Amino acid sequence: GWLFSKKREIAIRRFFQNLPKQEPELTVETVCKWIDELRTFRGKGISSPHKPVYLLTIIKLISTGVIDNKIYLNDILIDTFKEVWNEVVPTPNSFTIDICNPYIHMASEPFYKLKMKRNDISYLEVKKSIGAIQDACEYAEIDSRFVELVNSRQNRMDICNYICNYYKLH
Repeated sequence: GWLFSKKREIAIRRFFQNLPKQEPELTVETVCKWIDELRTFRGKGISSPHKPVYLLTIIKLISTGVIDNKIYLNDILIDTFKEVWNEVVPTPNSFTIDICNPYIHMASEPFYKLKMKRNDISYLEVKKSIGAIQDACEYAEIDSRFVELVNSRQNRMDICNYICNYYKLH
């Protein structure tokens, strides 16, 4: 049913279309669902740890105030990724420490975007080297609600534990 005069239908529809869209509140459970649905490479029945380690890295840097929702591929991010990798990835393993793939390929996840320097290039076209990524991408961006959520120590611990348990990391 229509509650308004048909003469005003177009104006009323425009009004409702222009209302700001409210993002639903983000919960630890929602983030855990994201983690369950991460698109990761599987080799010999084992999921690649790159995206989970990258998420742990982002969480660590958010918690220390180094980054907010904009993530620049810089020495701090690279060094922290290596540090987290060495802490949590079991050895021996068949994977190589490489931040390039998760930095780029997280863009296939609904909560992460890449801000390209040029609109005519897709993230899929970027070579997987630090220099090429820095030349093509301004920064990566993670959902700002994620930042708010992991600023809580308990939420951060719950999410980190979930990542480590789900991907069998230390």
